[in-house]
Amino acid sequence: MLAPVYTERLNLCLAAGDIEIRHLSMFHAVAQSRSFTRAAELLHITQPALSRSIAQLERRLGVRLLDRTTHGVQLTPSGIEFLPFCRNALLSFNEAIASIRGDATLRVGFTWSAALELTPLIIREFERLHPGVEVEPRKCDDSYAGVLDGRTHIAFLRGTQTHAALESIVLFEERRVAALHPTHPLATRLTLCLDDIRSDPLVVNTVSGVTTPDLWPDSVQTRATVRTHNLEEWLEAIALGRGIGVTAESTSRLYVHPGIKYIPLMDAETIPVAVAWPSARPHPLAKAFAQTSVRLARSRKTDRNSELSAPATALPCNPA
Repeated sequence: MLAPVYTERLNLCLAAGDIEIRHLSMFHAVAQSRSFTRAAELLHITQPALSRSIAQLERRLGVRLLDRTTHGVQLTPSGIEFLPFCRNALLSFNEAIASIRGDATLRVGFTWSAALELTPLIIREFERLHPGVEVEPRKCDDSYAGVLDGRTHIAFLRGTQTHAALESIVLFEERRVAALHPTHPLATRLTLCLDDIRSDPLVVNTVSGVTTPDLWPDSVQTRATVRTHNLEEWLEAIALGRGIGVTAESTSRLYVHPGIKYIPLMDAETIPVAVAWPSARPHPLAKAFAQTSVRLARSRKTDRNSELSAPATALPCNPA
């Protein structure tokens, strides 16, 4: 049974029994699929039964959560506000059941490439140290890899972004590379400097990318940008010659593309790769996973030939 739910805007104070798990599950299914028909199929119930339960939930909340339109189902402002609370309640409920049954799961979020070659090592070592716990990697296309909204318990994050609700530890740093179309005039260079590509349109992954025009502080106002919303769109925009990109060195190994040439950037700041988890009410195993990640990252850094570590200072540019 769920604890009381409070939100200032919705003015909710639900006594035990007012709202049942089935209400939350049905609302979440409709909100995710944006269709009563698809949600009913997923839940293996009839559409009239689903509609009655959603109507009952709305009456008990005293607000309308969903609007049916000719284009499907849309969330109302109250529905948008209620959805993350609903999702977190369902996740907590499922975790409680799994824990009681001795079937614990730790959801680890990432946006792309996680912790590189360390990822499987960390997961295997953590599961060895915690028998009965399954690590579930989850790809989430947002800057915080689902750890802020409860989709994941802990996450591998790239970049310098911080958040007051998170604790984090940097595992290692990656050098940056430029990503150019093979016909770009600079594509034959062995190395590049930031000044070499300051006038090109910059392709930016606005959701989970690590580079913005801020990397060139004096050209932020005039820099042309091409906005994309995930790594795949970012790659294709560069392959189409829409502009150039700047990314972590690992991208050149993990995302080889015939329409893209990766060239090291010798004077760009490195990109920190961190493990992050909620500072308030973290998963009981989150800090243990972070400690395992740090230990393995540090052990790998002792190998000076490891591709995971990068020097603290940039190397000089080489125009050759």
